[in-house]
Amino acid sequence: MGHATRQESQMTTKQDQSVREASADTGAALDTIERVVRRRPRESVRTLVTLLAHPNAEVRLRSAEALGGTQAGKIAPPLLIRTLETDEDELVRAEAADSLGLIRDQRAAAALRRALSDRSRFVRAYAASALSELGNRRDAAFIRRRLPIERRPEVRVGLLSALYSLGDDAALAKLLGLIGHSDYHVRSAVSNALASLRLKEKDRSVALKALQEAASREKATAATSSITNALRCLGDRQSGKRRVQ
Repeated sequence: MGHATRQESQMTTKQDQSVREASADTGAALDTIERVVRRRPRESVRTLVTLLAHPNAEVRLRSAEALGGTQAGKIAPPLLIRTLETDEDELVRAEAADSLGLIRDQRAAAALRRALSDRSRFVRAYAASALSELGNRRDAAFIRRRLPIERRPEVRVGLLSALYSLGDDAALAKLLGLIGHSDYHVRSAVSNALASLRLKEKDRSVALKALQEAASREKATAATSSITNALRCLGDRQSGKRRVQ
């Protein structure tokens, strides 16, 4: 081992030691996350993956979330997959699924498919969204088979959104059908999904009409806010399309 290599190894060891010491205290760990994400992304990955094993769930969640915004390389996805499959906290597992979707590493596909059967509805919904981000059309058939099994409407929103993103145009009508659900959380989820989906032009018009009708009868403040945001997002995209043409 050359001098430069030994020096780099010693620096890495010291860095890992400082992270472990910070990990002993939750506040210090959260400060560490905030500090490292300000650096260049590649430099923060080692620290963040170390904190995925922190005893505090909030630290693990924040670490998983931050990894979704980094140039994660080859190190982070396997550890995020392990977090998705083994972490006891459902929100941490959901955040791991979300970050795997953002990173778009194909090694996560099998774990995300398994996560569609997770005991937590949050994890199932986030896993469906993450699968759509990976963009494998063959996953559409797998998600389609989950629909008759899935009873939670908010998770069905995630499944139907994923199907549409993976090329199943028929999923949009089923998604819009949930905008009249009795639970305002579900109505909000549909609106948020429509705001983020890359809708085809013909489908955008249909979605705008459904949202306008939903807005006219909505009483819940939270759902009204989500519908208004979706209308604005879709309206802006439609206007932008016209300007380009």
